[in-house]
Amino acid sequence: MTFQLHIRTPKDIAQAARAEQRAQIVAAVDTHIEARARMLGYNSAVSCVSYRASKVQSWVDEAETFSAWRDSVWEALIALCAEPGDSETPLPDAESVIAALPVWPG
Repeated sequence: MTFQLHIRTPKDIAQAARAEQRAQIVAAVDTHIEARARMLGYNSAVSCVSYRASKVQSWVDEAETFSAWRDSVWEALIALCAEPGDSETPLPDAESVIAALPVWPG
C-alpha cells in the first residue's frame, strides 16, 4: 500500500473555490437561458434556435432574436469572468450575475 501526500496551499484552496464558483455561475446562466426558451414554448435553447431554418417568418424572427440575446448573455458573462482580479477577490453570486446580464428584448 502506498500513500501520496499533497500539500494544498491557501492559494491552491482559494483557486479551487473560485473555479467551483465560476462553474456554479455558468450553470446558473445556462439554466437562465434554457428557462427563457421554455417560457417561449420551446423544449430547449437548441430547439428554439433551430427555427432559424423555418419557412414561417415569425418563427425565424423569434429564433434570431433568441440567438442574438443568448450570444449577448454569454459575451457579457465572458467579459465578467475576464475582469482582472486575484483568486482572493470573491466573485459575485449567481443571482447578481444574472441580474447584470442583458435582458430579454421581447
